[in-house]
Amino acid sequence: MRRLIVLAVLVQAGAAQSTAPVVITTQSQEVLLDLVFRDKKGRLVRDVKPEEIQITDDGTPVKMISFRLNTSQSGGGSQVKTPAAPDLLREFRLVTLVFDRLSLEPGRLARDAALELIHQASGPNVYFAVLVVESRLHLLQQYTSDQTVLRTAIDAATKRAKARERIDGDQAERILRSLAGDANAAMQVQRGDLSGLNERGPERRMADMMLNVLSISESSARSVQSRPSIGALLTLAREQEALPGRKTIVYFSEGLQLTTAVMEQFRTVISAANRSNVSIYAVDATGLAVSEKNRESSDLVNRSAELSKQQVTSNGTEAVSVAQVKSGDTMEMGLRSSYQSPLQELAKETGGFVITDSNDFRKPMKKISEELSSWYEAAYSPAISSFDGHFRRISVTVNRRDVHVQSRAGYFALPSGSTQPASPHEAAMLKALSSKPLPSALPFKIAAFQQGRQGTDFTASVVFEIPASELQLDPDNGGDILRASVSVMGVIHDGSGKVVHKLMRDVAYQISKDKAELFRKETLSIAEPFALPSGNYRLQTVAFDRNGSRMGGGETDVSLMEAKAGPWISPLVLVRRLEPDANAAGGPLRFKGARVIPELSGCVAHGESATIYFTVQTSPGAKAPPGLALELSRGSEVLGRFPMTLPAGVKPGDQLPYVTSIPTSSMDAGDYVARVIVLEDGTEAEQKMGFRVEGGLAHAASATAPAPASIPSHQFAEPQPVLSVLLAPEAGEQERLIKAAREHALSYSGSLPNFSCRQITQRYLDPSGVENWRLRDTITEQLRYHDGTENYTMIAVNGQRTKVNRTEMDGTTSSGEFGNLLRAVFSPQTEALFEWKGWSGSGSDRQHVVAYKIAKTHSPYSLSEGSRRYKPAIHGLLYVDDGTQRVRRITVIAEGIPAAFPMQESTLDLEYDYAKIGNEDFLLPSQAVLRVRRGRTRLTRHEIRFRDYRMYTVESSVKFDLGK
Repeated sequence: MRRLIVLAVLVQAGAAQSTAPVVITTQSQEVLLDLVFRDKKGRLVRDVKPEEIQITDDGTPVKMISFRLNTSQSGGGSQVKTPAAPDLLREFRLVTLVFDRLSLEPGRLARDAALELIHQASGPNVYFAVLVVESRLHLLQQYTSDQTVLRTAIDAATKRAKARERIDGDQAERILRSLAGDANAAMQVQRGDLSGLNERGPERRMADMMLNVLSISESSARSVQSRPSIGALLTLAREQEALPGRKTIVYFSEGLQLTTAVMEQFRTVISAANRSNVSIYAVDATGLAVSEKNRESSDLVNRSAELSKQQVTSNGTEAVSVAQVKSGDTMEMGLRSSYQSPLQELAKETGGFVITDSNDFRKPMKKISEELSSWYEAAYSPAISSFDGHFRRISVTVNRRDVHVQSRAGYFALPSGSTQPASPHEAAMLKALSSKPLPSALPFKIAAFQQGRQGTDFTASVVFEIPASELQLDPDNGGDILRASVSVMGVIHDGSGKVVHKLMRDVAYQISKDKAELFRKETLSIAEPFALPSGNYRLQTVAFDRNGSRMGGGETDVSLMEAKAGPWISPLVLVRRLEPDANAAGGPLRFKGARVIPELSGCVAHGESATIYFTVQTSPGAKAPPGLALELSRGSEVLGRFPMTLPAGVKPGDQLPYVTSIPTSSMDAGDYVARVIVLEDGTEAEQKMGFRVEGGLAHAASATAPAPASIPSHQFAEPQPVLSVLLAPEAGEQERLIKAAREHALSYSGSLPNFSCRQITQRYLDPSGVENWRLRDTITEQLRYHDGTENYTMIAVNGQRTKVNRTEMDGTTSSGEFGNLLRAVFSPQTEALFEWKGWSGSGSDRQHVVAYKIAKTHSPYSLSEGSRRYKPAIHGLLYVDDGTQRVRRITVIAEGIPAAFPMQESTLDLEYDYAKIGNEDFLLPSQAVLRVRRGRTRLTRHEIRFRDYRMYTVESSVKFDLGK
């Protein structure tokens, strides 16, 4: 095995040396519970005595070792055991406001609820943070008690355009870094006064936690079928374990649709929240009243039964009773929404509650505020003889009439400590790290790269490189798609053997059967960031093929060098490729909107470029921009020194990523060393990296190697010319992609089961043309899909039952968004023209962006206004999943509409996601946005959501009376 110069460390898994293992012991651990007591009228009860409480852990009664009331009015006091000294951080209250992807009206309701909460819950030691979930978590406001900045951040999170313009997410993260790096700077940039509290300073601890959250979220490319919101909640819950006080997450969403693929991760969120003593309150921002929603669901069942009855009789057979048809049509159609059920479970199991079925959030926000200002804290030591990973349910009862208690439901029997396992498979991986020898059934490579500074710490990434051929592919979604699932873990020890950091990542890949062989030839790269002070560490790693139940382990040394005075340059990284990534805003292994994929072999094929990535940081007090150069050598011979330029506008103290490329077409096969030098005000810093050119002619020892021509072709602003970075597929590959996407689209209807769902359309109007939207109405329909046919039935308008047909509705209506559009675009009759345009997403969620265009003569798109109809030419984009070759998103833009026609613009954006029907997951429409302009300024907007997919079956009987 070759040793790479300066590339930190590189080992083959299994070739390990001894170090302090991660030991799973069977000692008891303390369980801490936040408890809230209320009477039958919902009022808080604040005089509960410990003798009135009974707690069972896994069915066994336990004895409390402490029980105290925490209030905002007093420091509280233990009613069982008095601490030696008051801990002011126990009164610390962190509230994390998390806004999932919200449409306009739900966003307005969520805004009202959040503003009500920060108004009611404000008080001493209460701090709020505001984050939004998109493809990853984005910070809009770090923890603060300042209501003015919080209102601006909440406005921005709920899509109020003017507020979003005033919010600079990058600035919020820059402020956060100053909080982590300098407590004095933190007090200047953050208005919430946290002075006087003990230990390291809560402002530093909060900032450290949030930086970890953002870093982990940014590094995690969204896996196919996963939910970014679940990953965000998991990260927030895990990272708050070390923080004291009352910790609360308020999650605003339009509901969660859980698939088979994410159920385990969802349960892990609950476990992690419970281990970290974090309560989650879930807010369903769709805002339908209870009676209206229940009546709507009941009416849906009745309408479905009547339609099924009509279908049976239309075939000339004897009618069956309504009761008979209902028994088949209920099809798991309970009155509870499948999108609400996960929210209810998430909140209930973590000691919070769900807020739903209401447009008035004052009472529930007051209830949350009360629970932030007054709660009991109970602690006990369970008698755990074995940390076997099973779920230990907690039961808390109070011996007082008409008083109920709110608490978390339980936890997995896993060891405590800085390694923080939250699920049984994590515990199994930790156990594998403790084994001697380490497991070797799954081979992989590992490297650690130091890349920058974060306050007083240094940022780095652990990179796992796993051959896809080593992973087992299992059938998914009925067997048409294959799935690989891999988990990686790293545990970092300091010089004394103490665990100082643990990283964990679960990744899933979905591949269509016809791409399985290509997938097996790939090398998968998984990177996880971390930040630690300078020093020498020991890294233990394990990778787990979850389908094949195989593990591999490895360990190596990691050194984080301390920056000296003057300019600073990170170790050099040999690059395999750059992957476009919308989340790659900055941080380790990021370059100008792309993710850097390291090449751990240290080898470059002859004729390809040896591409190098590094980070340069100038001195804060530099008098002039630094000079930068690359030196290439072979053995003791220097082949050439080539100047490189930094971008214009570099300021003292800037930290800049840099990529430079060395062509190898004129280089002989052999070993080379690249040396990058930065010179500033007479002070020099340098880093070296070795690499091997393979496949060219061997260099004679006595010959003098000529300096390669055109070395280097450095780049800063545009990474594409640097190397073959996910370039456009070859023409033949593009044709195969379109062919596969067409086959899937045309067979799409036949691959679906019979089902029913709700289609909810919120119609907005703006006569001014400046997108100042006003909600006109909310229409709920039943979409019933039976043997390839779509049938729509009106259920309610603004929550009120209706028998009006959709064709009788005033205003703009739309149809065909469900499946007809996708089939029409790919139909041979439309003669669509396709052109590959680029990439979207990253990692296992990478998508091809394909433009299409359909002429007016073959257009499947129709606009109608009264008796007038026009079929315009259309164009748009298709987002085709790289692994499964299924369309995940489609946009449609009408063009060439005559000036005399009432509608002048029409655009549609339709997204697909996985939803569970019966026991399988299917790719189905999740939401769409239709936008229409009439005349010069009159705008309408439809936000369409598909909810509550259910299996649809009809049970009927046919009788033949032979006597007549």
